[in-house]
Amino acid sequence: MAISIKGTSTQLTNTTQFKTATAVHLMNTHTAAREVILRNEADNGAVGTIRVPSNGTMIVNLVIGQGLRCASTGVFGTHVASGSN
Repeated sequence: MAISIKGTSTQLTNTTQFKTATAVHLMNTHTAAREVILRNEADNGAVGTIRVPSNGTMIVNLVIGQGLRCASTGVFGTHVASGSN
């Protein structure tokens, strides 16, 4: 699977980010797992949580309008597009 990078790496904060992305590459630089919160399109509630393993990475697919937050430091996100081309 190919991944196209669409932006620069940004540390997640308590403010919802990546609301216009359909895929985000998450990277945890901390030695402990970190919890990332998936926010709904209205940004008035959580849809769920994702645990990013210590020193781990993953790609999260989103619906336009949804976003990500993380109260802990050390989690970075990069807007990407995934697919076969």
